[in-house]
Amino acid sequence: MRNPSYRRLSRVVAVIAFALLATQAAALAQERGRLIAFIGIPSEIAPIETKLESPVVSRIQGFVFTSGVIDGNRIVAARAGVGKVNAAIVATLLLDHFAPSAVLFTGTAGAVDRALNPGDVVIGTAVGYHDFGSITERGLNRSPTRDPVSGQVDPIFFPADPELLAAARRAVKTVQPSRGPRTDGEAPKIREGIIATGDAFVSDARSRNDLRTDLNASAVEMEGAAVAQVCARYHAPFLVIRSITDLADSQARGSYQRFLETASGNAAEMALATVREFVKQP
Repeated sequence: MRNPSYRRLSRVVAVIAFALLATQAAALAQERGRLIAFIGIPSEIAPIETKLESPVVSRIQGFVFTSGVIDGNRIVAARAGVGKVNAAIVATLLLDHFAPSAVLFTGTAGAVDRALNPGDVVIGTAVGYHDFGSITERGLNRSPTRDPVSGQVDPIFFPADPELLAAARRAVKTVQPSRGPRTDGEAPKIREGIIATGDAFVSDARSRNDLRTDLNASAVEMEGAAVAQVCARYHAPFLVIRSITDLADSQARGSYQRFLETASGNAAEMALATVREFVKQP
């Protein structure tokens, strides 16, 4: 039989150990909550990755997540594959394993608004699918997605987080996008607008014009709405920032390659400036 005083001492030690573990867990949760996440396809997330101090690479289900520090802020950069499913997988893994306090998608897009040119930046006020719905004799009848748990209808366009959007608006005056290989005399501009997402690379002027007429979209890309939908399920703040590589016309593929580096850098700079403003908020 154990000595009663020894048993009391054991209980005290156990209580203290539990309290220390609880404190450590709470501190870890608080620390994780300050993490900011960026998602992008490998060629377009590279400008974020190169700025990370003390980078640490993690691989989850084969996808690459690089953690580090930028401007004193804890950052994780996630590489997504091209297209909606690949982006949704990475967003889900990111939210499950890293629990970031905000998610920004940074990358490139085709211009739907004819006033936009390569190198310009679009801050997504909302993002949604242009290829979700049903095919009828009249063509594609677009419809919103549904929450698979509640069955409730989603918005056609998922709105950007208000605090992230406000931070982006404050950050605009601190960013000057690069001209890159542009030969016109106009400086690249930063605009707000709706971003449309679909699994097809748009390189047809008629299809581009339909997106403008039907959805009032400013830009078109292939991942943003999927990330937005996942973030909505997790109640995670998100914002999509894109820079233009092409005019979504017959010359789009060549223009994409020509402006990929410039546009990727411009979107990343705008996204980082947004984070600098976002973390100032209490």
